[in-house]
Amino acid sequence: MESWYEIKPSLERSGLGVFAARTIPPGTVIMHDRAIMKLKLKHVQFTDEEVRDSFNLLSDADKIRVLKLHEGHRPFKTKLMRIYKANSFGGKGFTKLHVDISRVNHSCVPNADKQDDTDGDEKTDAANLIAIRTIAQGEEILISYNSNFEGMTVTQRNNILDSYYSFRCSCPACTLPPKERILSDTRRRLINVLSSKCSGFEPLDLSQLDHLNRQNAENPAMAMGRPQFPLRVALSISEKTAFSVLLAELMQAERLTNVFTADLYRGAAYHLMQQMSVNQYILVIPSALFVTVWMEKAIKIVSNITGAHSEQTRAIKAQWNDWQKGEQLDVY
Repeated sequence: MESWYEIKPSLERSGLGVFAARTIPPGTVIMHDRAIMKLKLKHVQFTDEEVRDSFNLLSDADKIRVLKLHEGHRPFKTKLMRIYKANSFGGKGFTKLHVDISRVNHSCVPNADKQDDTDGDEKTDAANLIAIRTIAQGEEILISYNSNFEGMTVTQRNNILDSYYSFRCSCPACTLPPKERILSDTRRRLINVLSSKCSGFEPLDLSQLDHLNRQNAENPAMAMGRPQFPLRVALSISEKTAFSVLLAELMQAERLTNVFTADLYRGAAYHLMQQMSVNQYILVIPSALFVTVWMEKAIKIVSNITGAHSEQTRAIKAQWNDWQKGEQLDVY
């Protein structure tokens, strides 16, 4: 089968990039890339010796592929460690290096997403590169290098990118006029607060990142991430409803629409239906209309991202059909 992508020099970014070899529909698995190296975190950080031992297990051909990757500038003792740190992806308790996916460049408003592959409920050593919107032939395929970027300001995102990846982002979200940038930064701060609360945690304190630079980037207080704590007071069902909708709208305003956005609308609809079943004073018809609007938005997003006939689209449509049979929505 003809490949969806080709790797070639990127004119807008230094080095190589991954480009659409033909028009790519949303939901397409552009690339399936098995990790060539994987390290379990036995301590706070892995060591040069652990990286070298993993590298030595590779074939000669794979060693050459790894050594051709971008080296980065970080002050590690060996070239191999600099390559691994510049190109690997982290997870809970491990890091993995995918040679082809590591060629994909960054954007704060990406057109694709890297997702760990699964076999049933278990994650495998592979990852999939998936289109989250239509990507035109010849267009560069871009992902976000950090999922937390959704809740960071332009300054915070670019301090991380410059300190750890040796570049500053020139995507549409990072090159806004001053007044629009203020609005974007405000939305991103709200996204940080609301996404944390909707996940059951206090918001991340990202203020240190305003002062991050190459000189202090390897300080453990900077490099080890921000601590996050459970909510002191659980959200009420009305707060869950309101926060989910507001977060979904903010993400769309920042051009960050993804399957999580659809889950937020679906969650808001579910929570409002719960309120309708227990609160006799709630306005039933307006509430039913909100539930309908939010579920229609969720279905449209899932369909646009994964495809009209995907398993995810069929599942959310089936769920909506079941909900419509309930007495809460039987008001017309």
